Amino acid sequence: DAFGLGTTTVTYTATDAAGNSALCTFTVTIFEPAPGLFTNFEAPEGHALDVTMVDGRPYLLVANTDDDAIEIYDTATDTLAARVAVGQSPVAVRVKPTPVTGLGVLAYAVNWIGDSISVIALSHDGTPSLANFRATLLRTTPVGDEPVDIAFQPADPHRAATQPGGAWHEACIVIHGVMAYWDVR
Repeated sequence: DAFGLGTTTVTYTATDAAGNSALCTFTVTIFEPAPGLFTNFEAPEGHALDVTMVDGRPYLLVANTDDDAIEIYDTATDTLAARVAVGQSPVAVRVKPTPVTGLGVLAYAVNWIGDSISVIALSHDGTPSLANFRATLLRTTPVGDEPVDIAFQPADPHRAATQPGGAWHEACIVIHGVMAYWDVR
């Protein structure tokens, strides 16, 4: 039921098959809030924009938090190239510094309410052009409570990072709103 401003007494009665009844009464009070009583709740934008080159063509990636999507703009023509639905409330988008063989450029969307990271492959079918641009959601992976950003190390793909006795590698670090822990994947 919908209640207007003021106090309303609500009574419910339940009766079982044997004829036994129970009564429940409670009061609902609806009041006009004082100015400033409620605070606007918005997701914390982490890194809402990123730019990348896909096959030599420039693109701008935007985390559209309210629409649960990543929007990708072709900056050569100032045109929306693609919109990819991701998890709930994407607050950051980052491009992996090094392309992946067979997939191309990968963009990572950090979904704050969705507690996940979505991975999007960016490529062209044939000649690099707006008409041939493809943005494909590869997967969405749970990462724990309220991730707010993601980082890659090394950020410069021309500077190698190594583990003792290991080959070159790239680390992905997920940063959470509650800084009690970080994920390293």
